[in-house]
Amino acid sequence: MGNMPRLTLSAKLYALLGAALCAGIIVSAVLWVQLRYVAHAYKGVITTEVQARAEARKMEVAEKMQVQEWSNLLLRGADTADRAAYTRAFRERAAEVHKHLETVQTLVAQKVHDTVAANEAAQFGSAFDGMSVRYDAGLRAFEAAGGRNAVQVDRMVRDQDRRPTEVLGRLLARLDSLATARMGDVDRHATDAIAISAGECSGVGVGAAVGARVGTVGGADGPVDWHGGRHGGAGAGGDRCVAGGAGAHRW
Repeated sequence: MGNMPRLTLSAKLYALLGAALCAGIIVSAVLWVQLRYVAHAYKGVITTEVQARAEARKMEVAEKMQVQEWSNLLLRGADTADRAAYTRAFRERAAEVHKHLETVQTLVAQKVHDTVAANEAAQFGSAFDGMSVRYDAGLRAFEAAGGRNAVQVDRMVRDQDRRPTEVLGRLLARLDSLATARMGDVDRHATDAIAISAGECSGVGVGAAVGARVGTVGGADGPVDWHGGRHGGAGAGGDRCVAGGAGAHRW
């Protein structure tokens, strides 16, 4: 029979390296897809629940600043210029509250899709509008008296901000819980993706190590032919010997 092709040690090592490279490319591609998904999920959270929560926080700050502007108005409203300046600042803060509330309601309705948050936002809007009616009446009375009836006007609106503040607190708590839960889901998915990729990389590493060991052992005594025999390096002509008992029988 003619000579059959023989696989040398170097050929086996090159084949192993090629297989490891292909496996590494596959693992990298899988990891890239998973990371893209995770990045998209994080972006989704940031532009929905997190953004809605941030807008609600801005709304809370604007409401507190409006209450502070009202206090400044009553304290310094006896002066015509100060009364006009603080009245303008008071109304500007109210406009900021409405602006942030509109953004929150849009996000909740179009992206968050949570009925509890939507109801809380609607209740806050109603409570804030009711408070604004009382404040407007107080402003008219304050302006009519030339800013000299601060005590009477303060009694007209006392504790009017309590109801909107309570509802806003519930809205913030709901948006916080939604953002935390959604972020937790994304974090778990990211952790799972990293674990899967680490497992794949470990499998590739183990496979390469085993293959390299097999290739090294298989090529230690010389090239292997496709008949399953091994050509010895010590005997001339590649004679094969079988050890038996005390001596060796040569074929």
